[in-house]
Amino acid sequence: KAVQETTGIIMTYQHEPILAYFHSSSGGKTIEGKYVWKGSDLPYIRGVKCDYDKESPHYQWTVTLSIDEITAAVKTKYPRMAKINSISFKRHDDRVVEVNIAHSGGNITLTGNEFRLLFPGTKVRSTYFSSQKKGDSLVLNGRGWGHGVGMSQWGARGRGEKGYNYEQILKHYY
Repeated sequence: KAVQETTGIIMTYQHEPILAYFHSSSGGKTIEGKYVWKGSDLPYIRGVKCDYDKESPHYQWTVTLSIDEITAAVKTKYPRMAKINSISFKRHDDRVVEVNIAHSGGNITLTGNEFRLLFPGTKVRSTYFSSQKKGDSLVLNGRGWGHGVGMSQWGARGRGEKGYNYEQILKHYY
């Protein structure tokens, strides 16, 4: 029914169709694309509070990554990486936007999203996480699933269940 009722309707910005990015769950807030993908500064995508995705099974998560697991994951993209000395995370609005890995052969800098995508999807589910060193591992306590840009599917679902219509939902995220 919803598809039939919205056939032919598109969102535009300055008379052009938008790039309607979406993700599974924001963990409570979204982020601008420029902090996830370099060169993606779209004025209609901004970080917003997302109060309606708490029902997502991925709203909060915890994962432990051993140094060996991190090394193996990073070596898939940077095979010459040597022994890791340190890992630091730069954040914007609680999300990791840059990861610096100092190793015995130099430094590697990744976006937070590039780091997330080095691991299987169920490991580092989003860039919205804090980290704590525990022995030879990092414990990540995170929120949400996906890149966090644009519309949260769980947030849209929650808003719909609270009576918001599709225009109100889309206007919130874009």
